[in-house]
Amino acid sequence: MACTPKCWFGLYPRFFFGLYGRFPARPARRVSGRAAGRRNPYLYRVEPLECIPCTPADLDVLRDVSISTFSRAFKAQNNPEDFAAYLGKAFGRQQLLEELRNPDMHFYVVRVRGELAGYFKLNTGVAQTELREPDGMEIERIYVIAGQQGRGIGARMIDWICGHARDQGKTYLWLGVWEHNPRAIAFYERQGFVTFGKHPYDIGNDRQWDWLMRLDLPKTRGDAAGPPAGGWGN
Repeated sequence: MACTPKCWFGLYPRFFFGLYGRFPARPARRVSGRAAGRRNPYLYRVEPLECIPCTPADLDVLRDVSISTFSRAFKAQNNPEDFAAYLGKAFGRQQLLEELRNPDMHFYVVRVRGELAGYFKLNTGVAQTELREPDGMEIERIYVIAGQQGRGIGARMIDWICGHARDQGKTYLWLGVWEHNPRAIAFYERQGFVTFGKHPYDIGNDRQWDWLMRLDLPKTRGDAAGPPAGGWGN
């Protein structure tokens, strides 16, 4: 699998999450339809997504994509030394190789019509960074390439993950979002996630904070009549 990323921007739970301003902690409003986790056929009539599991053979591609997306999103907001230390630790070849071999960590590359559109990482069991409950699944990273934004791909990736989590017997999804990334927080609110806590996230020696957000999944699949009032988003 070969790809050369050009311009990246993340709509991701952070391992991550950073842009501008402060977003106050408050419960997100519940939404219905696909944003509450139900599959919607209208999504897949547009441009079907291919969510392809990564293997250790994809190490170089995954590492390049991870560093490129994270740097584009957060380098300007962090101390250069702290940021370089974080990149070396989180995205080192050995670190990523161990994660690719971990049965509770799952990386996926996303393609639309054969073109790379983004990627995401899911954690289950003890690999989750918090909670670690057997019926939960963590979305640790989820990115959409800048050139692919505005096409609803981010929301469709969440939709795919919802179906996948249900297939795996999970009852909820959760993720962490940097407190200074209001755009990402608003995006997850539109997908039905609600804030339930906060935890620290260290970039080098700089301690930062993420809001924790959760989406309870319906017990059965259902088809919504169309997109939510706010649209599919990114």
